[in-house]
Amino acid sequence: MSDLTSAAVTSSHRSDSVGDGDTVPVPTASRADSDRRNHDRAVTLGELLLLAAATVVGLVALVSLAAAHLHHHTPLVVSAGSVVVVLAAGLVVFRWDRPAIRLDLTGLIPILVGLGFAAVMMFPGFQYATGDRDPGAYVETAVAIQHYHSVEFPDDLVQAGLPGGVSPGAEWPAIWDKPGHPGIILPQFYHLWPALLATAKDAGGFTGLFNTGPLLGVIAVGLAVAVARRLAGWPAAWAAAVLLSSNMLEVWQAKYPTAEIFGQLLFVGALLGVVLAIRTGWKGAAAAAGVLVGLGYLERADGIIVVLMAWAFLAALVAIRRFDARAACFGGGLLAVLPYGFYQAYVVARAYTLANAVPSFAKVLAAMLALALVGLALAWQRTLAARVVSLADNGRRRLLLGLAFVGICGLLGLIGGLRPKLFGRDYFMYAGKSIRSYDEISLIRLSWFFSLPGLFLMFAGVMFVALRTWRFDRWVVAIPTVALLVLYCYHAKNSAYMMWSTRRFVTTVVPGMVLLMGCGAALIVYCIRRYLPRLPQLVAVAVIGVLLAGLTVFNLRESVPLRNHNENGGSIEVEQAIARLAGDQKGVFLWERSAYCCNAPYQLFGGPLFTILDQSSAVVPATASAVPGALKTYVDHFAGTGRPVFYVADKKHTPPVIAGVTATKALQLVGSLPHWEETFVSRPKKTKDYPYDMTVYRLTKS
Repeated sequence: MSDLTSAAVTSSHRSDSVGDGDTVPVPTASRADSDRRNHDRAVTLGELLLLAAATVVGLVALVSLAAAHLHHHTPLVVSAGSVVVVLAAGLVVFRWDRPAIRLDLTGLIPILVGLGFAAVMMFPGFQYATGDRDPGAYVETAVAIQHYHSVEFPDDLVQAGLPGGVSPGAEWPAIWDKPGHPGIILPQFYHLWPALLATAKDAGGFTGLFNTGPLLGVIAVGLAVAVARRLAGWPAAWAAAVLLSSNMLEVWQAKYPTAEIFGQLLFVGALLGVVLAIRTGWKGAAAAAGVLVGLGYLERADGIIVVLMAWAFLAALVAIRRFDARAACFGGGLLAVLPYGFYQAYVVARAYTLANAVPSFAKVLAAMLALALVGLALAWQRTLAARVVSLADNGRRRLLLGLAFVGICGLLGLIGGLRPKLFGRDYFMYAGKSIRSYDEISLIRLSWFFSLPGLFLMFAGVMFVALRTWRFDRWVVAIPTVALLVLYCYHAKNSAYMMWSTRRFVTTVVPGMVLLMGCGAALIVYCIRRYLPRLPQLVAVAVIGVLLAGLTVFNLRESVPLRNHNENGGSIEVEQAIARLAGDQKGVFLWERSAYCCNAPYQLFGGPLFTILDQSSAVVPATASAVPGALKTYVDHFAGTGRPVFYVADKKHTPPVIAGVTATKALQLVGSLPHWEETFVSRPKKTKDYPYDMTVYRLTKS
């Protein structure tokens, strides 16, 4: 990395800049230049605290996951392990590569504004505890980990050979049987996020669990502001502070107890670490960035994409003979965590990995080995490496390459906007059926959350990166953002509902787009100062202020309604009311399998009654003729045990008549859960609540 920092400051010039490294050369003394370089190479207090916060959260999550995999997730084990790991990491940095620190009050102000604005928008988190969607499944898994101290836990009904299950291998949505071990549950997904949520519940109960997402969202905004300031100065910092914290997608996913916002914190934290390593030379930041990238893979399956991108960057540094101590530290941090990621993906959660068509371990390893060998081979060809580096040293060639990058991005954006007309509708296979994916309007969908002026500002940011002074830290942000934006627009590989499809972008693309929008704001300031030098400096400030105010108002019109919304709030109270029917016994609750989706009582409350309330819960067979026999089997099995058996009917349905079994009405629950509308071809703007109507019957032998 050593020669790619490109601070754009020479020994005979100082920087009269929009942001660090954005230069309009002005002759000055070498002493001032030296002070400027020393100033740039110091880490600010805000940057240090934010990177430390992201790293500490990541390490606590890592310890939580390891404890859960080892079946010892307890407050004592997690807290002791976290203290040891965090102190060890801090001691290594303190003794080995302690950075110079400066206060930077000017840079701290937008960080504090961003943190405060984000906190107002994101707290409190949704009290989402239903089994119909992924967020509820994460909550279910987290509570089960906290209760059983492990990612694996028993299902006594399956162990007894009793009928149930929503599908082969799954007792409830995302509550999967461990392959080859009937009666043992190994939940769907990777488990870093629910393990961290389990620790949060240990520390603060359900309040701690449901507010972990908002807390991490706030930190992620602060990280983005710090990255933006390093990339393009104050315009970018203020853009990130107000635009990311008010964006509807950001607010929505931060309030949800789902994995995307945690992945964003890890991703933006890694970006800050890389940027600091490039700009200041701090090797500890590079190591932290590598660890955070590795944790991103432990958190979500498509984290492997970022891992491979990072590996490709390292291979490129090897190829052009710029692989230095910082690159080695980044690679070391990544490799310290990556084996655990492979273990989870291809051993513990192998069924989930394969179900999501993630490349096999052999293919991933082959790709990494191929990249490394190509990098080494190119490095051995000194002439080729020198030619590649010379491209960045030749102003004319650099301009042509920059224009080519801008042209490609513009062309891709044009294709994205015209894709429905050019290629028609997109479809994909789901549950054996061909259904619309709406991928053809992915970029159009995103524009509803960023606005067309916002997308043009992002394109201006691309121009800023490609056509202004070339800096490696800016390319580290621009290239992954553009690549991942294209990839996910091509096929999001998620639910076609817009708010679930667009969440794929939240982890990496949304913060990257906002950072490029910040660079676009910096380009506007540069152009005003460069081409209208006679105007007062406050004119540029005013222009950016008006622009950001307009975009923020656009964002707030979408996100403020969510600020006062509580998705599926009250669901825990419903589940507690049902569980109280069992008294001091562990009840057995059998749920009518309704034919509609996706707010049937069994879909909303059946799984959480098992995982969150620790009751035995199963759904009856789909075939109506098999239901009486299944219910009688349960009643006979638990007769004489003291454990009550209940049948939960949809609406006012009654249990089937069964010889030798008496059904007594015990409870009727009617109400609704606040739920934001789910749409395909328009931005969701209002609530469309989930009504529930169910009747609970006590089943006894007559």
